[in-house]
Amino acid sequence: MPPGRPRWPQGAVAGGRARGSPAARSPVGRGPAERKGPRTVRIAALEIEGFGVWTGLRLEGLGDGLTVFFGPNEAGKTTLLNFVRGMLYGFSARCRSYLPPVQGGRPGGRLQLATDQGAFEVRRYAGPQPETDELLVLGPDGSVQPVQILESLLSGLDEAVFRNVFAIGLEEIQSLSTLNDTQAASLLYDLSAGVDRVSLMEVLRELQLSRQRLLDPAGAPSQIADLVARRDQLRGEIRGLAELTRRYLNLVSQREQLDRETRLLENESAELADQCRLLDAALALEERWHQRQALDQQLDALGPVPPLPAGLVQRLETITARLARLGRRRQKLHEARVAAARELKALGGSKSLVRLGPRIESLAEQDSWLATLRSRLAELEQEILNAEELLAAEQKQLAIKEELPSLSAASLAALRRPAKALRRARQRLEDAQRQAANYRQTATTLAQQIQSALEARGERDLHQAAERLAKLVSLLRRRLQIDERLDELARHRENLEQENEGLVERQVLSAGKLALVGGGFVLGSALLLFGVVGALVASPLLPAMGWGTGATGLALMGGAAAAKRSLERSAVRRVKRSQEQLRMLKLQIHQARQERESLDQQLPRGSGPLADRLEAAQRQLAELEELIPVDARRQAAEEGATASGSRAEEAQRELAAATRRWNEAVRAAGLPAGISPRQLARLIQRGEHIRALRDRLARLREEHSQRAKELQGLVGRITQLARQAGLELEDRPAEEQLEALRRRLADEETRAHRRRQLRRHLRRLGRGLGRHRSAIVRLRHQRQQLFEQLGVADEADFQHRVERHARFQELAARRQALQDEIAAGLAGRGSEERLAELLAEPSAVLRQRHRELQDRLEACQVQLRQRYETRGQIQEQLRQLAEDRSLAEKHLALAAVEHRLEMAMRQWQILSVTYGVLQEVRKHYEATRQPQTLQQASQYLAQMTGGRYRRVWTPLSEPVLRVDDSTGVAHAVENLSRGVREQLFLCLRLSLAGGYAQRGIRLPLLLDDVLVNFDRRRAEAAAGVLNAFAQTGHQVLVFTCHDHLAEVFAAQGVPIRQLPSWDGRKQRETTPPVSDRTSLGRRSRRRRNLAEPAGPPQPGEPSAEPASQPAPVEEPEPLAPWQEESDSADGCSAGGAGEDDPAPRAHLDVEAA
Repeated sequence: MPPGRPRWPQGAVAGGRARGSPAARSPVGRGPAERKGPRTVRIAALEIEGFGVWTGLRLEGLGDGLTVFFGPNEAGKTTLLNFVRGMLYGFSARCRSYLPPVQGGRPGGRLQLATDQGAFEVRRYAGPQPETDELLVLGPDGSVQPVQILESLLSGLDEAVFRNVFAIGLEEIQSLSTLNDTQAASLLYDLSAGVDRVSLMEVLRELQLSRQRLLDPAGAPSQIADLVARRDQLRGEIRGLAELTRRYLNLVSQREQLDRETRLLENESAELADQCRLLDAALALEERWHQRQALDQQLDALGPVPPLPAGLVQRLETITARLARLGRRRQKLHEARVAAARELKALGGSKSLVRLGPRIESLAEQDSWLATLRSRLAELEQEILNAEELLAAEQKQLAIKEELPSLSAASLAALRRPAKALRRARQRLEDAQRQAANYRQTATTLAQQIQSALEARGERDLHQAAERLAKLVSLLRRRLQIDERLDELARHRENLEQENEGLVERQVLSAGKLALVGGGFVLGSALLLFGVVGALVASPLLPAMGWGTGATGLALMGGAAAAKRSLERSAVRRVKRSQEQLRMLKLQIHQARQERESLDQQLPRGSGPLADRLEAAQRQLAELEELIPVDARRQAAEEGATASGSRAEEAQRELAAATRRWNEAVRAAGLPAGISPRQLARLIQRGEHIRALRDRLARLREEHSQRAKELQGLVGRITQLARQAGLELEDRPAEEQLEALRRRLADEETRAHRRRQLRRHLRRLGRGLGRHRSAIVRLRHQRQQLFEQLGVADEADFQHRVERHARFQELAARRQALQDEIAAGLAGRGSEERLAELLAEPSAVLRQRHRELQDRLEACQVQLRQRYETRGQIQEQLRQLAEDRSLAEKHLALAAVEHRLEMAMRQWQILSVTYGVLQEVRKHYEATRQPQTLQQASQYLAQMTGGRYRRVWTPLSEPVLRVDDSTGVAHAVENLSRGVREQLFLCLRLSLAGGYAQRGIRLPLLLDDVLVNFDRRRAEAAAGVLNAFAQTGHQVLVFTCHDHLAEVFAAQGVPIRQLPSWDGRKQRETTPPVSDRTSLGRRSRRRRNLAEPAGPPQPGEPSAEPASQPAPVEEPEPLAPWQEESDSADGCSAGGAGEDDPAPRAHLDVEAA
């Protein structure tokens, strides 16, 4: 068992609500080596943490043999049966109808299994989805085993087999009663044929229907007939689509012919277009051509023009321009000098205002101080007003004038303790909330860590990944074990075959044994002969011979014959036993190979030896196991967050209580309701606050008087200075007087500055006029030197020479422009020589020739367009034909139909062969194994019916059952009553369970009210059959709610256990008393303690911590009559909880009969 989890106490049954935390997840370990051979599994104990109506139910000490669980309707018997199914095979959709639990609790529980390998514990808890269920298997040493060990413990039987054979409920009995006679007979026959999951007869019928769906001999619609019709239809369509190929080839030939004609027309059109373009250029350039010729004539008439020196004309033009510019500028300078002199004369000034300038500037610097004084005076006045109002309000609120009277020491002491309690409650609430936030942060961090590690491995869920790898390791380990097992069986088979050959040879008696037996027989014959002769013939030679000697000889002869027959039979039995062992060994080899093939199908595909794959899987499993402690820490953090939340809620309640006590103390002290400790402190300190307000008011008034005096002095100085400056502003504010003085001073300073600027400007203008006169004289001298250099007399002669040169440049430029236009017009159309030849002809001739070429070109282009259109139409037809995939699609559809037809025919053949093989299997099973099942069922049925029906059998080659009565009359199953059918149903189930036991598979048999429709006599007989069946080594658990059935089992000495009430109510006594002869003397074998589940706490009661205080001991439940006699005989009564119980609970001593 894991540390921290006590083992279940042995030999006790306790019931109640489970208050412990769910079992912690542990790393998946490696269990003990799997045991080979027969396996027996029984349920030793179980605990339901939450399933249906049960919460905290614990049943322990379940022994071998037959045990009856008794409880009234709605006691949870069927729930208990489905719980066992869910714990062994998972919570299917049928079991999930019991979830979530009615009484709360974690969905799931624990199941303790006693096996030949030791005790195993199975823990299973339901998740939101079936794939998220948690499964944990603990071995005998408490270590965690791979979950696949559970499948091994159940011998590989799946849920359907367990439900149909080992777990029978009232639902199956009721479903049998709802069938008609024919359906019930078919169901019972299928059951006798060893059906586990699917009936062999249903398989045969389904195979026949499948064959008819593929091919119906009667001609009805079937898959093969439809496929043949579809194939013929597609072949006809393909023949019709073959004409499209020939049409496609004809269109390709027409397209090639059009391409050749189009190329010829394109060449002719290009040649005509070139000639048209040349004629277009000649007609367009005719005027420019004649203009260029006229320009050539003008240049010839102008004659030679001497060139002008480079840059000389530009220099003369520059000098002339500068002279003109200097003349204009000199005139402007003279006019500016005259204007500046007039402005200087017009400016005046005041010397007295200039002398007062420093004083004005000094007062102007105090302008901000003046504004500050006024602002501060306004603030002081407002503060004084506010202080007076605040002081009046405080005095009015306290209704005192001087100071606040203090509270008494007793009042303060009474208020101090609830105030401290209130502060501590707030602090505890903040601490609990902060701790809960830390726990949630830790849980989130660990969850992210686990998620990142799983994403790195391509997994989503840690436990699913570990379970998948554990399952893979188990499968690989089982695969290696099967290989070893096959090798061992092969060696054993060889030994058995050799031994069988020896036994066959030793069937004939050896010479020594034959001589010994023959000698005895000869000696006996001689003695018999001598005795007869001696008795009949009186002879002195045979005095002692008589009938005694003859009898001895006869006995010796009989002994020799018996010895010979015994030796021969012994040899035959040894041969048969060896052959039977060899047959069983072959069957085991076949089963092992089938299991190996099944494991190969379950194992994922991989490369490399199985040992290497097993080592790699174990390594990956170990890596995932390292993450499981991290997940446990995450769960612990989540639980810590939940606990911190609970503490925060408790602190919230404490804070409310502390607040209530504080309000009571405040009311007792005579203070206003709703006042807080901080408000009370402010109330005590209010007297000091009033004194501080009065002191502050006095300081404000004193500062106001001082600032008013400063303002009055500054205003007087400003008024006196304005009077000295000659300004009449006594009725204006001081700020406006100061601003007027500042503007007057600034204006005077501006005039003085302007006078200084005008004097400097006049001096600069005089110097500029002198410079301009010198520059004009210098430029005139330079111009005269250039005239002399050019050989012209004056400026007019120079202008005539410049104009003649410009005329020559203009004509040359115009001719070059016409030359460029002509070259551009001829670009790519021809040469100037060809153009000169065309322009030599008249213009009318050129236009006529141009019209003829245009007509020819248009006709050629019309033909080209026609061929382009024709070619496009052909191309479109070709494209449509190329895009038409009908033929390919028909071929593909035909291939698909032929493939489907071939597969259907193949499937029909397989179904036919399978049908024939299964028919042979059915016949073989009916001839070999079914008689054994029916023989055992016949014995059970004879016992249950009191000998009325003695034999169950089936005719050869007929899938029906027959039942012979005591007179030997055979009855069909459909003619039997419903009660007899249910008895036969139960007998066949028992026979099948016995058959599994003969194969080494012993699982618990669970029966839920299967005897409900039996009368008293047959119920007693059925109880005897079940008791005898259990005594052969089977564990049988029977659930019933009927008092008479409980009395029947109790009368036969079967342990009776009464289920507790899941809702805490007392169970009513409904069982009639049992005779003393039946009950006394047979009820002191064992006792079981059955604890009643604790009821939910009543509203308003404080909930105690788990295991902190013992729960009150409840009164014992009323016992059934057979229990009362047992309890009184043993002197036991209801008692408290034992020392091994985690928490004291009320117990009820119930004795097993």
